[in-house]
Amino acid sequence: DLYLMKAEAWNEYLAVPDEEHVYAPLNEVRRRAGIPDVKEAWKTYAKNPGKVATKEGMREIIHREWDIEFAFEGRRFWNLRRWLTAVDELNEEQYGWNIVGRNAREFYNNFKEPVMVWAKRKFISPRDYLFPLQSEEVMISGCVQNPGW
Repeated sequence: DLYLMKAEAWNEYLAVPDEEHVYAPLNEVRRRAGIPDVKEAWKTYAKNPGKVATKEGMREIIHREWDIEFAFEGRRFWNLRRWLTAVDELNEEQYGWNIVGRNAREFYNNFKEPVMVWAKRKFISPRDYLFPLQSEEVMISGCVQNPGW
């Protein structure tokens, strides 16, 4: 968690990623998982090996590392909000498997394709990036309510 936070923060701060601040903490996470260091992996296996050398490329790589490292732990929604990408990613149709299926055939939708799980979900920007302030606090303090609330 802290290694990914450090790599992400330094990548956003620096003009280009560097070994000490961006690659080293990310490599700690990867080594623990038994996979090659990020630069080595991208040079060897990637279709775009130069991606690892740019700030924007490392941003995508770090976001992917977050998704992999914390899969099934309920963090993706909060990451998407922090990265300000929720409005794009959460407004698409969401697909998955039938988690209440009693056997493999039901779980995998008769082995056809994933089923749509969220067809009408709406994430409204900028409203849903912020929480509403309690109305009492707004009235007492004179604060301005967050947009959309």
